[in-house]
Amino acid sequence: MNATMKAWTGSGRGDALRFELIDLPVPRPGPHDLLVGVRAVGINRVDQYPSGSHFQHSAAIGAAIPGIEMAGEVITVGEHVDTFRVGDRVCAMVQGGSAPYAIVRAALALRIPEGLDWIQAAAIPVSYLTAHNALFTLGRATSGASVLIHAVTSGVGLAALQLATLDRKSTRLNSSHVSEFRMPSSA
Repeated sequence: MNATMKAWTGSGRGDALRFELIDLPVPRPGPHDLLVGVRAVGINRVDQYPSGSHFQHSAAIGAAIPGIEMAGEVITVGEHVDTFRVGDRVCAMVQGGSAPYAIVRAALALRIPEGLDWIQAAAIPVSYLTAHNALFTLGRATSGASVLIHAVTSGVGLAALQLATLDRKSTRLNSSHVSEFRMPSSA
């Protein structure tokens, strides 16, 4: 593996938004981290604001690299990590996911299920983890509960819709109005 990598970094906002391809050192994982060779990246709305409050420089790299979700293969495992091995397929929310290599805290990495390709896996972390957190951690939704989902046509909204209907019980859902939703019995 090379000691450096090429990565796009961003600066500015609006008409002043600029991206530049630069050489950066390949990041080194800490004892609880994974170094992941990125195979696919999810680009989200926040990636167009590299100097905004939601987009901070990656501590491991020291540059504003877009890409807050990615999928890839574990290249190096930190000394205190015993849950992943070199070669494992993972996806995660990260900072700097569009670079060739990204640091992922092992506790935040998700194994990619069989049958998902790199691109599909890279699209999971932000929408589905956000929706899961909103529904079940913050919202405390339980099986068969009624839930109100605003903006159900967004990535997080669609993920919330799918997660809320997993148990196939009646769930009250919403986009622009409240309606009763029942999964067909043949589904």
